[in-house]
Amino acid sequence: MLRARVDRHRCIGAGNCITIAPSAFDWHDGDFAKADVVDPASVEDELLREAALACPTLAIVIEEVQEFLPWQLRTAEAGRPRRVMKTFMFTDMVGSTALVEALGDEAWATLLRWHDDTLRSLLAAHQGEEIS
Repeated sequence: MLRARVDRHRCIGAGNCITIAPSAFDWHDGDFAKADVVDPASVEDELLREAALACPTLAIVIEEVQEFLPWQLRTAEAGRPRRVMKTFMFTDMVGSTALVEALGDEAWATLLRWHDDTLRSLLAAHQGEEIS
């Protein structure tokens, strides 16, 4: 069995996944021109893989569920809460106000874009998730 997710930061809304597997993917509610997974079990695994490979930005991540058993998908014992470890990261550019004044708006926007892109690629490399 496969599990699928869409990296919305990479998704450019080409819609190839929706065309290939319309019951598995659809447009994400509230996010203009971004695809989302709705029911990956509604299609054969090969069709799900084909839809992922058709994504021009490789925004669709396909994972074999069996790889995660038993430690990730184990159900909590009755009455006992399930423990998980989560890490949160906040970034702050110290002195950013002075830096914006010195660089100007255009150069600042470029620096900020580099900062965000770098963090997003590192998060993606370690199966992290950005929450805005």
